[in-house]
Amino acid sequence: KMMMATQNLMDEHEGIKLMLAIMESISKKMKSGRNVESVHLESILEFLKVFVDKCHHGKEEDVLFPEMLEGKQGESVRKAVRILKTEHSAGRKYVRKIAETLSGYKKGYEKSIEITENMISYVFHMRKHIEIENNFFFPISDLMLNGNTQKKLFVKFEKIEIEKIGEGRHEEFHRLLRTLKKIYL
Repeated sequence: KMMMATQNLMDEHEGIKLMLAIMESISKKMKSGRNVESVHLESILEFLKVFVDKCHHGKEEDVLFPEMLEGKQGESVRKAVRILKTEHSAGRKYVRKIAETLSGYKKGYEKSIEITENMISYVFHMRKHIEIENNFFFPISDLMLNGNTQKKLFVKFEKIEIEKIGEGRHEEFHRLLRTLKKIYL
């Protein structure tokens, strides 16, 4: 069965949604005063920076969005791409804030409230973002891009994975998800 590019992105969304649930659970634990292993928080940050941003958003911004803007698109597609890119930038801002507050948390400052607030903001932001892509943007993409184009995009996606995150990293991130899920969910 040939892989649709949009299906690949939706599969990644499932992994991201699992991480969002883990982050939400961790935030609740931290809010109730429980200490969370900073190594876990660091691996979550790594997941957000590398898997979500470099890999997943990279595929969208470098491959899917330009392809969607290729043809004779209506204004609605151009507008949607603009909105999604803006949302990616907002996500990056949250990730930077999580990174900043994490270094404080590790030094033992009273930063756990800040880090949980940033994590929760990111969780809400990303859930909404994923909904828009899954229920609106990807279905439109599927209508506009034929099977051949989807295949071509999927090949480019695989290249991005190797170039931007490296061989075998995808599996590592999925192992991380399984580990954290056992601990926190």
